[in-house]
Amino acid sequence: MLGALERQVKEADEQRLMQFKPYYEYDMTPPEYVIDGILPADSIINGYGDPATCKSLYYHEALFCISAGIPFFGHEVKQGTVLMFVGEGLQGVLRRLRALEIKLGIQTPPFHITPVSAMLSDPGSCDEIIEAIQEIPGPIRAIGIDTLARNFGSGNENSTQDMNVAVHNLDEIRRYSGGAAIVTIHHLGKMDKSTGRGSSVLRGAADMEYLFSKDKDDIVRVECTKVKDGESPEPQAFRIGTVDIDMLDRYGRKVYPPTLYSIDYTPEKGSVRVGATEAAFLTIIKGLSKDGDILEIEARKNLLDVGYSKQQVGSTLKRMQNKGFISRNDGKIRISQ
Repeated sequence: MLGALERQVKEADEQRLMQFKPYYEYDMTPPEYVIDGILPADSIINGYGDPATCKSLYYHEALFCISAGIPFFGHEVKQGTVLMFVGEGLQGVLRRLRALEIKLGIQTPPFHITPVSAMLSDPGSCDEIIEAIQEIPGPIRAIGIDTLARNFGSGNENSTQDMNVAVHNLDEIRRYSGGAAIVTIHHLGKMDKSTGRGSSVLRGAADMEYLFSKDKDDIVRVECTKVKDGESPEPQAFRIGTVDIDMLDRYGRKVYPPTLYSIDYTPEKGSVRVGATEAAFLTIIKGLSKDGDILEIEARKNLLDVGYSKQQVGSTLKRMQNKGFISRNDGKIRISQ
């Protein structure tokens, strides 16, 4: 028989959230994706770029495909309910979703939206969100934050403290949704064009990040700039088209919402951005190369020796090849001129 004190200790242990146990007692599972290779489940994915680079257009279709259970530009999805915080342009979003219904031949999938801001930088703001989420039939696969700025609340994006609160709230939303993929749509930094605007806390917390750009020919490019677990997906390219949704404006003109159509990816000529890690790799590889070539196995070993992870080396080399910075043939790396 347990005494009163022993019972109190036992009950306290059962209620305590933080407990340590040997790592091998935890269940280990392979990575799961909501969109294969693109959006990992139970994660934060940040898409960033300048205005008018089709960030929202891309992710609206991604979320729509998840809710409808149809492939997203060739990538298989895990079907389920999706939610989205629409911080601006509700009517425009509704027209785009109608365009997707027509384009993809799907009607009324479980795609729920709200025009109410998530107020992510406000402590405790996730309580109301969690309560609302738990009323939605699941499983909830993905939640979109469009845009982070319009859903940030009263805080300052440049403040580490405020961004930490926002990331904590995103984590709580992810946890109480049952492990959904959380997609934030963000703006490009004003000074540093290699990352999103504001505090670097979000970049540090994100499991994957994607950079969006659009060239003078209106070709949209989407490139993965960060991945925590696994290889970077291949970059994507799109042209912008329209869909007739059988709607007239007040002047009798037909309304044609925009949509994306996939095309073959080629690097943008003359204006490819060099990320900080890519620049460091180029410096290291140049120092090791002889007559412009280096064995890839030797380059990888040196990059690992200076502290880069195996995953980071693999994904960065692939990204550099896709951008045309290097070529890889017959086990050798050559820096492009």
